[in-house]
Amino acid sequence: MSCTISEPKFTALNLDELKISAKTKIFSQRSAILCEGEIYNFFYIILSGSVKVFIRGKSGNELILGIYGQGDFLGELNIFEETHALTSATALHKTKVLQISKEELRKHALHDAQFACYLLRKTTAQIRVLTERLGDLALTDVYDRVTKILMRSATVSNDHFVINNPLSQQNIASMVGASQAMVSKIFKELSVGGYIQIDSNKITINKRLPKAW
Repeated sequence: MSCTISEPKFTALNLDELKISAKTKIFSQRSAILCEGEIYNFFYIILSGSVKVFIRGKSGNELILGIYGQGDFLGELNIFEETHALTSATALHKTKVLQISKEELRKHALHDAQFACYLLRKTTAQIRVLTERLGDLALTDVYDRVTKILMRSATVSNDHFVINNPLSQQNIASMVGASQAMVSKIFKELSVGGYIQIDSNKITINKRLPKAW
């Protein structure tokens, strides 16, 4: 089956056209969407909001694997097998998702090559991002990981890189596998050096961040 086709834009409207029934669900801030170890019969497409995907250690500490947003999938790794969730997912903000039966999704993928390729491409992209994150954890230091998150989160505004509604320092610490105190120290020194400006709901990157700390 060839996947060299244009990527369709699946939304609530054309999911109806594909004859896939979906239910819209809204999760309030900090609500659990998936819990590690539980079995779910649904697949989720994020319509709005943001979701923290993580695993939790025995001591209760978290390792955040990614922050997912509009168009991303949840529960994609066990579409074609009946197994427990490998990760947990919690809404960082009010989040709207499409909930689709995995059985119905599988049936449709078997009969629609374009839709099947769309699922494979999106899932592969998310796995690639996760692989890069794990590589960073193993091969780079905390400073490198923190600055990568800052740059990946930033958008250009008035010749500056700006991060609107940035992640909390605790969430960043959970993403980079470090303590909040370490992340706070990096932020403080970047701020004192004039590299970043921290406001209540945004971070402005004023100049190129140092390569090392």
